[in-house]
Amino acid sequence: ELSPSTRSYNAVILAWKTSNSTEAPQRAEALLKRMNERYGAGDKGCRPDKVTINSIISVWANSGQPGAAQRAEAYLSFMEKMYYETEDESLKPDSISYNYVIDAYAKSGLNDTADRAEDVFNRMEVNFLAGDDDLRPTTITLASLTNAWSRLEDAEAKSKLKRIRDLISENRDAILKGRRETFDAGRIINREV
Repeated sequence: ELSPSTRSYNAVILAWKTSNSTEAPQRAEALLKRMNERYGAGDKGCRPDKVTINSIISVWANSGQPGAAQRAEAYLSFMEKMYYETEDESLKPDSISYNYVIDAYAKSGLNDTADRAEDVFNRMEVNFLAGDDDLRPTTITLASLTNAWSRLEDAEAKSKLKRIRDLISENRDAILKGRRETFDAGRIINREV
């Protein structure tokens, strides 16, 4: 008898991400709920993992629905809590987890979009600077922060944008070659001018 596995659930959740359906986030969450029920009933082959949660985050991040960024961040917070309480590597957030949430805020149109995106970035940065190389900011991180700050017209936003653009310019070769080159962005973005 065939039965669903974590891998098959993850594939269907990712399919919802690309479906452009307005029901995608709710459908993806329903699959996560079903996975949790099966796992709770003893089916160890249906255990949600980092890919599952990152997929749910990405479905919300790409949905454009009201509250999507906050919902994506709630899943990131869940991952952080579960990992730091249990040290279960299969639930450890990575730069992809944070990038989806930062991008969700950048696209959200909320009044405090940039501040929320930067708050998520700062959580990422704290753990990276504490030695977690999986949370090194990437060019995707910087592009999402750029998008968030570019929606504002005030002096702080312009200052942050200049610092981000300078950092990207300094690493242009790596970016143009398509490599996911990484660097210590936080110290540049958050330093005082």
